[in-house]
Amino acid sequence: MDGLAFCLRRDGGRRRVPATEARLPHVPACGAASRKAVVMVNVPEGSARAVGAGRREEARGVPDGLPAPPVAPGRLPVLGHLVAMLRDPLGFMASLPAVAEVVTIYVGTRPVHVANSLDLVQSMLVTEADSFQRGLLFEKAEKVVGPGLTMVEGEAHRRQRKLVQPAFSPRRIEQYTQTMIEAAEAGVGSWRPGRRMDADRVMYDLGMDVFTRVLFRGALDGASADLVKQATSGIMAGMVAHSLYPAQWLEKVPIPLNRRFRRGDAQMTEVVDRIIHHYRQGGTADHDGAAILDALMAENERASGRPLDSVELRTEVIHLLVAGAEGPGASLAWLFHELSRHPDVERQLVEELDAVFGDGPLTVAGLAGLTFTRAVVKESLRVHAPTWLLTRRALKAVALGGHRIPAGGEVAFSLTALHRTAPQYDDPGRFDPARWLDGRTARLPRSAYMPFGTGRHRCVGDHFTLQVVLVCAVTIARRWRLVPCPGIRVRERPVALVRPSGLLMDVAAR
Repeated sequence: MDGLAFCLRRDGGRRRVPATEARLPHVPACGAASRKAVVMVNVPEGSARAVGAGRREEARGVPDGLPAPPVAPGRLPVLGHLVAMLRDPLGFMASLPAVAEVVTIYVGTRPVHVANSLDLVQSMLVTEADSFQRGLLFEKAEKVVGPGLTMVEGEAHRRQRKLVQPAFSPRRIEQYTQTMIEAAEAGVGSWRPGRRMDADRVMYDLGMDVFTRVLFRGALDGASADLVKQATSGIMAGMVAHSLYPAQWLEKVPIPLNRRFRRGDAQMTEVVDRIIHHYRQGGTADHDGAAILDALMAENERASGRPLDSVELRTEVIHLLVAGAEGPGASLAWLFHELSRHPDVERQLVEELDAVFGDGPLTVAGLAGLTFTRAVVKESLRVHAPTWLLTRRALKAVALGGHRIPAGGEVAFSLTALHRTAPQYDDPGRFDPARWLDGRTARLPRSAYMPFGTGRHRCVGDHFTLQVVLVCAVTIARRWRLVPCPGIRVRERPVALVRPSGLLMDVAAR
């Protein structure tokens, strides 16, 4: 998958709209999915053996007559559905709800069951969370990044989340916001009118700089920042690719992607050890702002009576970097892509910023008073939910959406595709921030909006990421207008997150 780009497709909906309300160029609309609850069925004691024993436990645990999920069309010998997935991952995932609410696809010869409604995902992640564990995708990543918060289960997860969560409390995020503002203004202040930029790369750099300044109490030097980018990119690309390999032995083949995955481990360990040493020496303390690492270390010492040792601290920092370095930049790039395609939305956003801030400085209090701008951020994250593929593994036989999933069965879902086709929304494929302000979404179930996941494994830094995106978007929009270059062809590039490819934009003064 590394290095591949995937074309966007025009939405196949029938309703005609004005040019200024053009639909998103990505996936065809699918039929409304029914809403069937997940029904969990206990298997006899010793269910751990059911993963290996499989069919015997399955037959004893699931009600008679419950059908297996239908197989998606287009399966090929040996390869399964890999060709279709690699050709257009999001288009393929978005096509599956039209087949059934739960569909089986084949990754090589390995069956993977795909949940095709947000209601089913809500049930798996919340109502029946004890019956699932993280699954293949995270299993591959843990080999490299270790057993941090984003990888562990059960009591270990509860313990680590309790340690990390206070660092992302509303009070802490408010404390971090001034640091975010300073970092964003420093980054955007170097732009000049007429500059042509790859928006994905520039937004990635800006988002990561803001994130790492708040994480470490100061900016990374250029060499460390580059190493974090290389390591994160290699780890995340390899994590997804290894999950999609049709045979496990392919992980050992010395192709560039596999080498980058393994090298990412060594690179990340090297740079994080260097950063932590510098941090402990006070070398990154270039201002008085609070830092996530300060909060993390203080909370651990309060809870356990001892400081984090070097290995524990390294593991958590690596997980924070892998989980948080790419997300803000990708979300910013998609947000400004949408603003360039919807000038009326951009105009309303700028009018709100002028009304709230005028010619004055960007302030924490002013950010709290934004309404339309927050709706734009929220809608952009709905349409461009960052994570296109997540997995869970059934710990026991389950009935999922009226179909039988055996113990040990892998279940996948795409938050990106599901938000674009969710029947809970009016015209779900359309970018429409006003839906969050005019009452149309007032009665949405909680399951209808989960760009950062939900339940016990919901992204611990979701509100932090939202604040980074908001601060950066406001900082940019107050000073600059980003104009897409003529003739560009923007593509979605799903690796671990969905990032834009080909998004060249010219910088113009506001």
